[in-house]
Amino acid sequence: MDISQILLFKYLSPKEIVKLSEHLTKNTAPKGTEIFKEGDEGEKMYIILSGKVQVSILDKSSKLVLATLKEGAFFGEMSLLSSIKRSATIRAEEKSIFYTISRENLKDIMKNHPSIAVKILYVIASELSNRISKTDKILADYFERNKEIVNNQLFKELYIYTLGGSGNEESFL
Repeated sequence: MDISQILLFKYLSPKEIVKLSEHLTKNTAPKGTEIFKEGDEGEKMYIILSGKVQVSILDKSSKLVLATLKEGAFFGEMSLLSSIKRSATIRAEEKSIFYTISRENLKDIMKNHPSIAVKILYVIASELSNRISKTDKILADYFERNKEIVNNQLFKELYIYTLGGSGNEESFL
């Protein structure tokens, strides 16, 4: 994939792309490789040049797949911008090639090429806003489904039955 076709760099001029490329590192991950795990420390962001990765989290003891990301997508940006731990596990679904940007490289770009940094950070902020919006919609849907279940009379009767017929509905509601 040509670097100028990557969403993250869509606002950069050809000159800016040349400057930026000095701060990128190319990495390869064979199929099945865990790029990083939920809870790991992180200090770099990944841009997928080829291949695809799976984004998942652990919910109690089961794995919940959140997304599959393909060529042109990026991940790990939260650790690039702050020192929070990784919020998900990323695993290569097929052989994948990435560019990475480290936190130190981003600081250097911000100091020496602020116009490049502003354009990249704008795309990151836009993507994070889109992800938050999608998550809000999913949470609202789950809330409505759970509300329907809890308000269902048959569910209430079953729950009371499992309490041993105590009839103590207030403790549940």
